[in-house]
Amino acid sequence: MKIQLDEEVVKLLKEYSLNSYEAKAYYVLLLLGEATATSIAREAQIPQQRVYDALRSLERKGFVQVKNTNPKRYIPIPLRKALNNRIRQLRLEFEIREDNLKKLVDKIEEKIPEAK
Repeated sequence: MKIQLDEEVVKLLKEYSLNSYEAKAYYVLLLLGEATATSIAREAQIPQQRVYDALRSLERKGFVQVKNTNPKRYIPIPLRKALNNRIRQLRLEFEIREDNLKKLVDKIEEKIPEAK
């Protein structure tokens, strides 16, 4: 089977902080339902050596599940649920950055009281 990816869909998926390989891999998985890394690489036109990085990242971001068969198979998380997972993750990352920046400001103000 040869899948034709709609570049507009890839572009929309990238808006959720997915890189190009991640967006293409997830898109292909949505169309196939379940696939091996080799199939995903072929259909998404991702270099074989890079597809594993993309799939690991998609798993961390909450877009795919791994089925520990031999070979491993990847299953997409439904679109709305995956995007909600990503939104929660981005909010958490933002809150952590915000806390770190506030601590940084506190440290600077300790050293330079005039900066308050």
